[in-house]
Amino acid sequence: MQIKPLSIEPKLLSDFDPAIFTESVSITGVCINAQRVEPGDLFIACPGQNFHGKDFISQAIANGAVAVLSDVKIDCSIPSFTHKQPRAARARGLMLQSASDVLEPLRDTRLMQGATN
Repeated sequence: MQIKPLSIEPKLLSDFDPAIFTESVSITGVCINAQRVEPGDLFIACPGQNFHGKDFISQAIANGAVAVLSDVKIDCSIPSFTHKQPRAARARGLMLQSASDVLEPLRDTRLMQGATN
């Protein structure tokens, strides 16, 4: 199951960490699974147990990824950024921010339901 609000305010990657994200690319989400990328997402291409996310960049782009963060240099049609541990602190910070954007509208909805019951 995937929970996302109907509307997410775009965020500039350079606002998260300008040392890594040297271009101002606007994103609306973060995803590490190319099959689940939605338009506006940052795709994090990192090594997995059996495959590397870089092998699925074409699929991520086809699904609407607007940028890629990886541990290796990527040559593709969208902006790509490199960090030796893309899933570590910086990527985690992006995901936490994205999770916050998702959960905030849900919290408001729960509060409104409690007020009307």
